[in-house]
Amino acid sequence: MTNAFILYEQDEGVVTLTMNRPAILNALTGAAETQGIVDIIANALPHMQADRLKALAVSSPARSTFLPQPPTIAEETGLQGFDLTAWGAVFGPIAMPWAIVAHRLSAALARITTDPGFCDWLRQAGVETQTCTADELRTFLDQ
Repeated sequence: MTNAFILYEQDEGVVTLTMNRPAILNALTGAAETQGIVDIIANALPHMQADRLKALAVSSPARSTFLPQPPTIAEETGLQGFDLTAWGAVFGPIAMPWAIVAHRLSAALARITTDPGFCDWLRQAGVETQTCTADELRTFLDQ
């Protein structure tokens, strides 16, 4: 999943950052001094589409396909290599044979994550997907 986090603003000035859905509610209702939020796009997209929140920047390395206008934090601040994205993975027991992981499980997940209906459902929820093999996940986790 890429482009998962985003920074929001309601008013000009210093942005105090908080995280999660209650922070979005605080920003929308003025219930707290929340001026900015870091959260996944899927949580805030409906509020942005309704013009209740404004996206300042995305925290992924590339701009979001859902919100192409806001720059990345790296573009906005010059912090090259900045990457704060949410991701998920499927894990199994430590004793699971590698042949099952690398072949059967990876093949089944590849079929699911490339299914047009599933991908459309995720896009409608504001989720961008990126798939990888078990070996690529292992390399990513070792970084």
